[in-house]
Amino acid sequence: TTRDLLEKEVQPAVSSVFDVYIDDRALIYVKARCADADREARFFLHLTPADVSDLPEERQESGFDNLDFNLLDRGEESDGECFAVVDLPAYEIAEISTGQYTAEGLVWGEKIDVGNE
Repeated sequence: TTRDLLEKEVQPAVSSVFDVYIDDRALIYVKARCADADREARFFLHLTPADVSDLPEERQESGFDNLDFNLLDRGEESDGECFAVVDLPAYEIAEISTGQYTAEGLVWGEKIDVGNE
């Protein structure tokens, strides 16, 4: 859970509108005070594998996996905090690009270089 991460004093891989943690084979998005705008903006999550042949065939041309999601579909809330957990695929990931957007455009976006871990 989120509390377990915070108790372990794990540092987020990204600190932005949402803090993003990498834990085992999952990304965990956390925001302490969730507002309607946080719930409504769509998350983008693009994974670039170390080896593009690990992607499904229909994704190999683009070079990344698209795991976009909505907080309402994948998230939970507790005491005003909202969080979402996204399981990562088994292949080795070189880079993660994530953030949120609305019809008006980008809300926030970050790249996480995981290829050197």
